[in-house]
Amino acid sequence: MGEPPSVTRRLSRLGAVAASACLVSGTAGCGQPHPTLRELRQVPEVSLRPAGAVLVRRGGADSDRKNFGGTNPAVLVDLYATDDDPAAVLAFYRDHLGGGWVEDRNAGVRRTEWTDADAWESSDYLFQIGIDGPEYSGRAAAAYPKAAGKRTLYVLSIQPRT
Repeated sequence: MGEPPSVTRRLSRLGAVAASACLVSGTAGCGQPHPTLRELRQVPEVSLRPAGAVLVRRGGADSDRKNFGGTNPAVLVDLYATDDDPAAVLAFYRDHLGGGWVEDRNAGVRRTEWTDADAWESSDYLFQIGIDGPEYSGRAAAAYPKAAGKRTLYVLSIQPRT
């Protein structure tokens, strides 16, 4: 036997109200998974950069629910250029990331003949710096005028730990 009609109507209305709440609230519970790209931009360490470094391009991907059976986390990926050499850039981040960050060379970063990289983890986030070799930095200046004449081009990325 089914529910009485009055109970069925109430349940139906409750479902409609819940769906409406998800549409209105956006990210509260039903909507976009946290952290969002906007929330990642609020992590204090994202604003760290060596003196003289210029933001060349802001980038990243916001979190979503397009993954079958799960979510895709947000990832922030910003491109910077500086006159510092690559070793000085990595040293800056080693010196300025707070005590809550632990250097982790096994966090998916790999050094190659054309790039240098390092990573740090906190209880919530993975923070990575990837530095392009001088050959690529020179070519990138054509696409990114702010990088022209700068010695080092590097990517700063942060994402939630999974």
